[in-house]
Formats: sequence, structure tokens, C-alpha cells
Amino acid sequence: PEPAAFVRPTKPLAESKVALIASGGIYHQGQVAFHHKDDTSFRRIPTSASTNDLRTSHFAYDMTSARVDPNVVFPLDALRSMAQSGTIGSLTTHALTFMGGIYSQRRLKEDLLPALVDEIAAMAPDVVLLVPVLPVCHQSFGLIARHLEFLGYPTTSLSSSLVITSSANPPRPAFLDYPLGHTAGRPNELQEQIQITTAALGLIDTAAGPGQITPLPHVWPTEWKTKARKLSDKRTERHDTPQYE
Repeated sequence: PEPAAFVRPTKPLAESKVALIASGGIYHQGQVAFHHKDDTSFRRIPTSASTNDLRTSHFAYDMTSARVDPNVVFPLDALRSMAQSGTIGSLTTHALTFMGGIYSQRRLKEDLLPALVDEIAAMAPDVVLLVPVLPVCHQSFGLIARHLEFLGYPTTSLSSSLVITSSANPPRPAFLDYPLGHTAGRPNELQEQIQITTAALGLIDTAAGPGQITPLPHVWPTEWKTKARKLSDKRTERHDTPQYE
């Protein structure tokens, strides 16, 4: 419940180097795939990589759209377009990806987070963009964003899970009311992906302080929530306090 640290940028977004951290199990052709729950490994993806060479492997979300267009959970083409247009200054040499379904907060903090911090420190970005996928990913990314901000890196994040984002309380989340697996937009809709990514990164300059979730105006073109609610009704009830079996 405590407010996150809130680091102001040191330079305009148009001059800033942006790092991308995303879950969704994205990896490059030739790399080892992600393969199990609580997999705390990560992959370095060159930001020069062709999206045709990207793959996805995850145990807990519908990867249909991500396998058609990885940009729906890994907006690399949108960021490259923004760098070309001058909206952002540049990208780091690599993006970082992992499988965010890490149910153990201890393993997240002890195994993955220090490795990500070392990678970020080596790339020295001015801004870090975080893109989760699953509900548990949103918990992981909330903790990662809070920690990076504490260390002095301005962060912003996309979200498609409002309740868990609110609970994790990251510094500058933008909420996109789309089905899980489409955190950065619809497949093969590059202009939409650019709009969404631009809006999220814009919060670096416009967010007044931590704790405010900014809703994005985009609307999914068909009804999808009824089916999603039926699936969620089968889940165990969420509690604010630890539960034990």
C-alpha cells in the first residue's frame, strides 16, 4: 500500500534512451524456450532483431495473437518507429524478456530481480518501459517497477489487469482494457501499438505522482468480457491476507 518511489526524468523523452522489459515468454529463435512455472530465467533480445525471428513459450495464456505478432506483448516495432520519428531518443541495445508467471515473490526478489538490475545498470537507460501479460505478471512487474524506481530509474508500465495493478501499486501504470495477451495492442495493428506505447511513455513527463492508474481510450472491437468472467469465476477467491492450506 505504500506509495512507490517516483523519479523525475533528467532529460526530455525525445532525447531519452528507453529500455524494454516484457514478460509473455518471448525469446529469439535459437535461444532456449521458457518452459515451466516459476521460471526465473530471462533472455536478452537485440532491439535490432526481426520480429519474424521471435518466438513465445508460456504455460498460462493464449499465445495465438503473440505468435501472429509478438508486438502485442513485446512492442519492439512500435518503439523502433518512435525512435525513427524522434518521439524517443533511442533504444538500448537489448530488451529483456522473461516469463512473468512467477508465483514466488521470494524467487522473484532473490533470483530474477538482481539479474535484471545488473542488466539495466549495464545498459544505462533513461527510461524503462514494463509490459506484463498475465495477472501474476502484473504482480511481478509492479514489484520490479517499484524496485527500479527506488534505484533511480524512471519507469512506466502497461497494464491489462486493473485490480492487480492497483494492488501492486507501480509508479506510472497505463491501463488498456483489452483481453490478456494484448497488453500493447491488437496483432498487426502497428499504428495502434504506437499510440498505446506512446501514451505509456508519455506518463514519464505527465504523471503528477505515484499511485495513479491512467486509463487508455482504446476499445476492443468485440465483446470479450463475458467469456473472461466465466473463466475467472472458477478461480480461488483473492484475499488481502495470506491464506494457508
